[in-house]
Amino acid sequence: MKRIIFTLLFVVSFCVAVYSVYILFVNYNKYQQSAGKYEDVKKLYEEANVNEVNTSKQENLKEINSDYVGWISIANTNVNYPVVQGIDNFFYLSHNFYKEEDFVGSIFLDERNSLNPVDQHLILYGHNMKDRSMFGSLRNYLDEEFYRSHKFITFDLLDTTYEWEVFSIYKTEDVDWMKTSFEKDSDFEKFVNNLKQQSIVPIEVEVKKEDRILTLSTCTNATETERVIVHAKLK
Repeated sequence: MKRIIFTLLFVVSFCVAVYSVYILFVNYNKYQQSAGKYEDVKKLYEEANVNEVNTSKQENLKEINSDYVGWISIANTNVNYPVVQGIDNFFYLSHNFYKEEDFVGSIFLDERNSLNPVDQHLILYGHNMKDRSMFGSLRNYLDEEFYRSHKFITFDLLDTTYEWEVFSIYKTEDVDWMKTSFEKDSDFEKFVNNLKQQSIVPIEVEVKKEDRILTLSTCTNATETERVIVHAKLK
């Protein structure tokens, strides 16, 4: 009887191990396929940069996806992606730059934001992937040492390159940071002061009432509503 039980336990354990390896392989393959899609887009973008043909760069990416609005990058991280803006804030959670269903989604601009003229507060969303792809690198900002060597964000908007300086980093389940328009300068100043007070990393960066700010947002995966938030101001 003991031998039968031992044999059954061995078979069950073996099956569980095989299934676990299979799941790991499937997930790895999904990550690789998604990464390959974005590598193709990056090559187009980088080739245009080398040739210094900015208009051509935008046209090529617009031909692939008419929702393309710019490019986000943070030096020495995995953040180096096209940015899109859909008609809502849901479609690109599950679709890549080619508008194909993809669990990594896209980096996308809040559907409320306007780029003509550019809003005072722009918000970008992206998934927190386990392999640090998409906005997976943002969780590293919770470490002050990482912040010290990654203070700047580049966000190209069509034919213009903008550099942004990080001024606040924190985790939250609140949604107060999502406001995109302000009736008065005093409203904006109060809003920014609140963002700065929440930072878990001490940062001495002044944000003035006439400044524009950029927010990067990703989930922490700890709860359904908790997010890592990184705020930066236009230099």
